[in-house]
Amino acid sequence: MSSQPCCRVVLFLLLVLSQPIKAETPAQQTMPVAEKSACDEKVTDNEDWIDFTHRYLNESLCLPAEWVDSFFSTERLDEEVKPGSYVRWINDFVQTEGGEFNYVTIVRANLRLPKASHRLKLVIEGEQEDSLNDVISVNEDEVKTNVGLLYELFQSPRSNLGLKLNLSPELVLRYRYSYPFTNSVISRFTQDFFKSDDDAGSESRLDLEKRFNQALLLRWTNSYADTDLLDGIERISSLVLYQRLTESSALSYEAAVSTLSLPEYYHTNERLAIRYRRNFYRKWLFYELVPELSWPKLLPSDPRQQINIFTFRLEIKFNSISG
Repeated sequence: MSSQPCCRVVLFLLLVLSQPIKAETPAQQTMPVAEKSACDEKVTDNEDWIDFTHRYLNESLCLPAEWVDSFFSTERLDEEVKPGSYVRWINDFVQTEGGEFNYVTIVRANLRLPKASHRLKLVIEGEQEDSLNDVISVNEDEVKTNVGLLYELFQSPRSNLGLKLNLSPELVLRYRYSYPFTNSVISRFTQDFFKSDDDAGSESRLDLEKRFNQALLLRWTNSYADTDLLDGIERISSLVLYQRLTESSALSYEAAVSTLSLPEYYHTNERLAIRYRRNFYRKWLFYELVPELSWPKLLPSDPRQQINIFTFRLEIKFNSISG
């Protein structure tokens, strides 16, 4: 069977898997409360109606996005709620059209150091950690591991400022700010400035999130990168709809495009994908099925060709490790 019909079959199966949730009632889709959420605000004795309204809106905005980011293991959970520690071991088995097969393993970690300030963490991450690699495929051969120290200079409920020193070596200054427009729409802005031996520049990212209900969240992300190694400015725009099926399974429908402004403005890649993610056997074990279509273009004069890709991911998570 060729890879293109195979991708179509998998896409159809994933769509079929999503149908049973339509019969569920809102009560069946409520958030699990087994553990205290990082979104919960402390209730004070002198709380008035203004404080109550703020706390209610903050929790209603945070909880659906927190579940999405935690379940799908996106970087935004770590950016916004600052969990104590986590380790992720990711194993990707990638089958590309034409019979090419790749295996990629990545370890990502964010660990509090024993007897050190709570503001200081040891960070292990893939080189493409902040390059929206969930929605724009990267070359597996280029994925490397960076080890560094992250120090939180400032933190408030809506913003934080951090300084990261990688052993590469590389210095990164990162600022984040979030703002709720309504009780169902929130924005998040991230600004990076970095300097390494062979590169320097900045990256800006804006996330807009729309919560429809406890089971549906839409996220629109736009990032702009201007570095010494890039010809012009690189922009990546993605639109992802997260659909919660059950407490142990979910789907994401992903569309993304990357562009480069020089030597002339053109799309370097376009991508469509469906991601089915399931927690199985143990609460720390996950697998993903990801059929996708990609249309890369290295140079403006190159022809654009369709590439069919299927990825099976096996992931092990270790959360809330005491440091």
